Amino acid sequence: LLLLFCLFQFMRQTGLPFLHSCISEPIDELMSMKAVFELDSTRGGREEYSRALLQFCKRISTSMFRKWKKCPKELAEVMDHIRLCAMEKFPEEPFVAYTSVSAFVFLRFFCPAILNPKLFNLMKDIPTERFARNLTLVAKVMQNLANMTEFGKKQQFMIVCNSFLIESRKKMQEFLLNICTATGGREDLVNTETYDLAMLLRSCLVAQEQINNAIKESGVESLQDFPNMLNKFRKREKEVMQSV
Repeated sequence: LLLLFCLFQFMRQTGLPFLHSCISEPIDELMSMKAVFELDSTRGGREEYSRALLQFCKRISTSMFRKWKKCPKELAEVMDHIRLCAMEKFPEEPFVAYTSVSAFVFLRFFCPAILNPKLFNLMKDIPTERFARNLTLVAKVMQNLANMTEFGKKQQFMIVCNSFLIESRKKMQEFLLNICTATGGREDLVNTETYDLAMLLRSCLVAQEQINNAIKESGVESLQDFPNMLNKFRKREKEVMQSV
């Protein structure tokens, strides 16, 4: 759990500009649209609304696929390592080279940003109920596309989207492999070990409470002094800020 949380923080620290380049324009466009994507009849949805939903899914996925070169090298290296480890452990799984990457990039980064754009600085205000529901349906489609799966009996109202999922699968596979070899970067930042260590420390300080709880529950003796180290860094940080 702690490792997943740190990886999520790492993706946000290194990949937020990449995320914005991929989906900010489509999200802005959707905000100005009056379209309704609802397909669930129990929510007043209609199957004919699938046309607008799939048109937008094509729009946002195309934007993602075109921006893969903007994926920062640091994030690409981590995703490639995860991909290779997964392929070695599960050689019999046909889609593991893709789903091992999408499990992080989409499940824990892109789709959460689509579901809650305000949290990822993609919009200033909380989405309206209709807009939030549209985003939820878009996230469902994009997550299934990234998972290489189609909708089934559990969400029958979404089955109409399966043709799009099958048609776009190859492009998604190419995208997931491409971001593992990307060499994009943070042009405005100096790429040094000092900077990377500073970002790691900043992530630890942001998540200090969660880290402290995880260490306490783990019972690993060698980690017990880590919270004290973070407290010292936090104290030093305050001293530096006060001296400015």
